[in-house]
Amino acid sequence: MSQKVLWFFGLPLIYVLYFVFSLFVPSFGTSAPAELLFNTVLYVLLLLSFLLVANVLLKKSFSYFLSPSENTGKPFRTPLFLKGLLIAVIIEVLLTSVEMFFNREDFAFTFVSKGFFLQWLLVFVLLFFAALDEELIFRAYIAHFGNLKCPQTIKGKIILCSVSGLLFSLAHFMNPETSGPLAIWYMVSYFVMGFAFMMFYVQTESLEYPLGVHLGNNLVSALFCGYEGSVMGNTNALFTQKNISNPSLILIEGALAMTVCALVIKKKKN
Repeated sequence: MSQKVLWFFGLPLIYVLYFVFSLFVPSFGTSAPAELLFNTVLYVLLLLSFLLVANVLLKKSFSYFLSPSENTGKPFRTPLFLKGLLIAVIIEVLLTSVEMFFNREDFAFTFVSKGFFLQWLLVFVLLFFAALDEELIFRAYIAHFGNLKCPQTIKGKIILCSVSGLLFSLAHFMNPETSGPLAIWYMVSYFVMGFAFMMFYVQTESLEYPLGVHLGNNLVSALFCGYEGSVMGNTNALFTQKNISNPSLILIEGALAMTVCALVIKKKKN
């Protein structure tokens, strides 16, 4: 069986294994920490499913996916991860704060101090595994599909980033926010982020940088300012956006954040 066929069937196999594993996970309760812990276990199982398919079917180790180039086998590069995380948090907090300043009536202070330390710790762990799963599947797996070399031309990179963005946005189609009147804005925003994350992966030859940016973006949405109807409920955010006066800001803020994250990275030298 050819490598392309193995890689083609490997992706749905990841989700089949994940579904089978999830059947054996009992409910942990209805409290916020219990739900966060339950979802964390599910994301760990998705990661386990990915690693099983990668190792057993594709004969590839985790380190193989850390870079889109042939420069594989390196350990996890923590500084790149922290760089992406810090940049994303700073930019997202600044952009959200500006929106809050001009649209104060849309936001409410919703933070609850009781038990917040444990809850925020669980949120961080949950979002780390969620971001890692998505970066492995929608960036690394796609870039390495069929053992093909990452495209070097601008056209090839645009196509690769577009495929990643499209699949990334479709994967979020079942999120609560994508079923309401603002669905189109959120879907396009997911596409932009997916496109940008793949661009970061290709330009830095690093999965750690887009992983950091991805996690930082999610942490700000979960802990600094969330919004009603978000898929990330029970995160005890400092603020909650009760109303969205200007839907275009969903896309504008996402595009601005990704642009700034792109401007501060440097293409890795050979």
